[in-house]
Amino acid sequence: MAKTYSAIQTITLGSPQTSVTFNNIPQNYTDLKLVVSSRFDNNGGNAVANISLQFNGSSSTFTAKGLGANGSAAYSSSYSSSGIVLSDTTAATTSTFSNCEIYIPNYTSANNKSFSVDNVIENNATASWVELDAGLWSTASNITTITLYYAPTSWNFVAGTTFTLYGIGSGTKATGGAVVGAGNYIYHTFTSSGTFVPTEQIKNAQVMIVAGGGGGGGGSTANHAGGGGGGAGGFRVISNQSLIAGTNYSVVVGAGGAQQTSENTGNNGSNSSFITLSSTGGGAGGGGGGTQPAANSTNGGSGGGDNGFSVSVAAGNAGGYTPSEGYGGGSSTLSTTSGGGGGAGQAGQSAPSTSIGGAGGNGNSSYSDWLYATQQGVNVGGTYYIAAGGGGGGFYNTSSGGAGGYGGGGGNSGYSSTATSGVANTGSAGGGGQGRASSASYGYSGSGGSGLVIIRYPVN
Repeated sequence: MAKTYSAIQTITLGSPQTSVTFNNIPQNYTDLKLVVSSRFDNNGGNAVANISLQFNGSSSTFTAKGLGANGSAAYSSSYSSSGIVLSDTTAATTSTFSNCEIYIPNYTSANNKSFSVDNVIENNATASWVELDAGLWSTASNITTITLYYAPTSWNFVAGTTFTLYGIGSGTKATGGAVVGAGNYIYHTFTSSGTFVPTEQIKNAQVMIVAGGGGGGGGSTANHAGGGGGGAGGFRVISNQSLIAGTNYSVVVGAGGAQQTSENTGNNGSNSSFITLSSTGGGAGGGGGGTQPAANSTNGGSGGGDNGFSVSVAAGNAGGYTPSEGYGGGSSTLSTTSGGGGGAGQAGQSAPSTSIGGAGGNGNSSYSDWLYATQQGVNVGGTYYIAAGGGGGGFYNTSSGGAGGYGGGGGNSGYSSTATSGVANTGSAGGGGQGRASSASYGYSGSGGSGLVIIRYPVN
C-alpha cells in the first residue's frame, strides 16, 4: 500500500522553554519526520545557533557530515555531537523563525539509526543560510523519545516555536480488503466478501456498512405503465468497535437486486454485514402492471418506489436502527407512472405526472471524506454520495422518466431501452423499467448496485 503521512503530535510553545520532548512515540510506522520552526531568545553574538538532539535521552554516539552555504560562501562540516540542527536567534531579523526538517528512516530497526537534516535560516538577508546534514546515531535501540534543546540552559525557545512529529509508513493494524492511509486513519475497503484480521488490538474502529441496492420494477405491457425505482441498500456507520488481535472477522458484501424483465415487482438487494453488525438490502420497485398484488414495492434499507396501483408506500429502515439506515420510496396515484426509490439521504419522489416517473432519493454525503479517501461512492461536484434510490419508470411513449438520486441510483429507461442499473459497490438502486407497448421487448428495469464495507481506525 501507499505510505501514510500522519501527524503524531504538534507542540507549539505558548511561553519560552528550554527543551521539547516527544515521548512514547508509536512504533507502528517505518519512518519519522520532525518539522521545526524555531527561534532562540539569546544570541551570543550570532544570528544562528545549534539545536541539539537526544534520542531516548542520549546525546552520545552521534556523528554527522554537513554541506552548507552562507550567501556565496560554501562550507563543509563534521560533527561528533548531536548539535546539528540550526535555529535563528534574537540577532536575526525580528520575528523571523528558522525552518528545518529531520528525517529518521527505520527508527524501529535493530540497527544503527541514520538521519538527515535540511536547515534553512530565515534571516531576510541577501546572504541566505542553508545546510544539509547526514547523521548517524550508533545505537541499536528503537527510538521512543526525541528531545530538542540548547546546551546552555539560559537559552530558551521563544513563544511561537513549533514542532510537529509525523509518522510515515503503513500504520496498519490489520489485514483484509484494499488498504489505504489518509489523514490520521487507515481504511480497509471490502468490495466483495472477505475476512478482516487485526494484527494487534484495535480499540476504536469505525465500520461503514452498505447493503446491496434494490432492483427496479419492470414496465407493464397491459397498461403501458412504468415500474417503480428500487430502494437503496441500508447505510450505517458504527463507531467504538473493539477488535481482538488474531481474530478472523467475517465481512459480507451484499449483492444488488437482479433486473426485472417482466411487469412484476423487482428484486430486493442483499444484506451486508461485519461480524454481527448488519445493514438491510434495498427494497424493490413496484411493477408497472400494478393490478397484481405481487407488483407492489417492498420495504428495505430504503423502500422501493410504488406503482400507481399500490395501496401503501414502501418504508425504509427495515432493520429498525437508530439512526435510520434509509428512507421510504416515493408514491404514485397515477396509473401510468411510478415513484422513485428511497435513498440513504432522502426519500424517493412521487411521480409528478402521467408521463414522468418520480426521481430517486439522494444518497448519503455525510461521510464524503471516507469515500474520497477510498475512492468509493459517486463524486457530485466534489462531494461524494453513496446509496441512492433509482428513478421511477415513465409511460411507454415518453422518454423522460425519473432520474436516479445522487450517488449512482439508476434512472428509468428511455424510450425503447433498458433502465440504468445502480453503480457497483455503492448500494444504489436500479431504475424502474419504462412502460411497454404490446409485445415489446424493452421496458426492463435496472439492477441494484452491490454493497460495500469499509473499516477504519486511527493510525496511533
